[in-house]
Amino acid sequence: EEGMREAERLVEGVWEMLSEERHVDTKTKREHGDPKMRVEIVGVVLWTRAIRRTLFSEMRDEDRKVKRGAEMLLAVWQKPEVETEEMKNEWWRQNGNLMTWTPVWHGMKMARKILGENTPLGRDLGNIITREVDPLLENARKVVSETGKNNQELMVSTTTLLSASSNTTGEVHSRAFASGSPKGTPGAPTLNEVQFFYQIPGHHAPPLVLTSALVYAISVLSTFKSGPQAEEVAPTSNAGHSPNGRLRKERDESAEGAAEHPSQQGSIKKAVQRWPGWTILSGLPDPKSLWWTVATVGVNVVLCLFVVDLVYRAPLMYQSNDLSFARVGYVSDTTASLLIREPTTKKLPVFVSYRSASDASNGVSDDAWKAAGKVYWLSNDTDYTFTVSIKDLKPARRYQYAVSNNHTGYFTTAPNEGHVAPGTDKLTFLTSSCIKPRFPYNPLSHPLSMPGFKHLAQWIPTLKASFMLFLGDFIYIDVPRRFGSEPETYRREYRQVYNSPDWPSVSQDLPWIHVMDDHEIANDWDRNTTAPYPAAADPWNIYHTSINPPPITPDASYFQFTH
Repeated sequence: EEGMREAERLVEGVWEMLSEERHVDTKTKREHGDPKMRVEIVGVVLWTRAIRRTLFSEMRDEDRKVKRGAEMLLAVWQKPEVETEEMKNEWWRQNGNLMTWTPVWHGMKMARKILGENTPLGRDLGNIITREVDPLLENARKVVSETGKNNQELMVSTTTLLSASSNTTGEVHSRAFASGSPKGTPGAPTLNEVQFFYQIPGHHAPPLVLTSALVYAISVLSTFKSGPQAEEVAPTSNAGHSPNGRLRKERDESAEGAAEHPSQQGSIKKAVQRWPGWTILSGLPDPKSLWWTVATVGVNVVLCLFVVDLVYRAPLMYQSNDLSFARVGYVSDTTASLLIREPTTKKLPVFVSYRSASDASNGVSDDAWKAAGKVYWLSNDTDYTFTVSIKDLKPARRYQYAVSNNHTGYFTTAPNEGHVAPGTDKLTFLTSSCIKPRFPYNPLSHPLSMPGFKHLAQWIPTLKASFMLFLGDFIYIDVPRRFGSEPETYRREYRQVYNSPDWPSVSQDLPWIHVMDDHEIANDWDRNTTAPYPAAADPWNIYHTSINPPPITPDASYFQFTH
């Protein structure tokens, strides 16, 4: 019981977090509604409240939390989306309906038992179940079952998700859901995590994954609370497809009673015999196989830890305050812009020099070093950076630069305007956008690694590009989680990209110029210069505007150049 109380507390804690700006920003709430008030979210909260009172409080709602949850569910209720005939037959959509609406269905059914089926709340819940939820789930079960006739996982998951529909005890409702929901509960965190790691690391995923994991934990507890189970098998082959012929899970004692009085039960009960590895493959806890259950729970725990690792490790442990680096920005036919960062005061002053590198094949210089600039003091105002513009260079010439804090690199000036570089008849430049450290996710990789940079680095020597035109989303401030809207949070995201172990391989010999997009500010940004744009513009100007081509107009975020 204490475990169930703790699980309920954790679910409600995650539910409350959905109202916080750091998890769901105002723009998202305005466009998509408050996620805390979504029917499927409120339904899960109601279900977790109802299951403990069903199993441990003799169906009593002494603190009235089930009543308040049911009232809230009715207040926010929105009829499920009206589906076309084509949508009704799409397996992936109906499988999603099973995942989304089964916990809500169980919560409503159990709440009716606790509050009373003939009370106003009970009748309202019953009307919604009968008119809206039952038809939706019945169609979903049918479609997914038919699609998976030759797939045992689909058949087990979809038939048992609705197996308690005609039972009268809330305990069986909870036990059936816990024992037969690889797609409804165990599968939910797993599928969400896979999508999060390799497809879309959206900011909605972490709370959804962790909430699903909590629901899964409740399901495991419920399964072991219920003890070993038996499966009811209909006496005819057609019964399994009729409304009254769904598979049910009962206690072994009930199975023995059915064997003694088959005429009263209309069915034969037999013990469920599972292949042990099925527990791992499906995520179904099995009270009769503790080792396999521990293993499948362990898999889900590890996946949840991977989510925590991806979301929190880099922001908390790799803030890159000590980052020291130098990079090349816009290079014209006669000038080159450099950005240097040096936070260590012992290395000040910093001197910048350059020279011509006549032999591009081995980098050997035949020219003396020339001073390009120096700085005696750096502060947090510019995040300990400064820029140097090297002038009076010769067109189509390769140069080497060196900084006194042990950074060096190369760049090649553009040819005269209207010409191409010697030895070629074309202009080659690269374009890219949208980079996020450690995505796709690999738990063994460095927290700031950039898989895309590794691929790009292999092509740079072959393509011999003049520059990289980066088309925005250099950072993803709100993916997978926004940690704040102040300038320092934005600055940290830029520092982490430059501190990636893969950054030098794509920048030492390649100038980068930049365009601003939405994720440098917030997803789908369309509010001009209102907050948090000033905070977002601070590091954008420090790290990119300062070494970009000249802006169209002063303080503009768009630029022009001729090559």
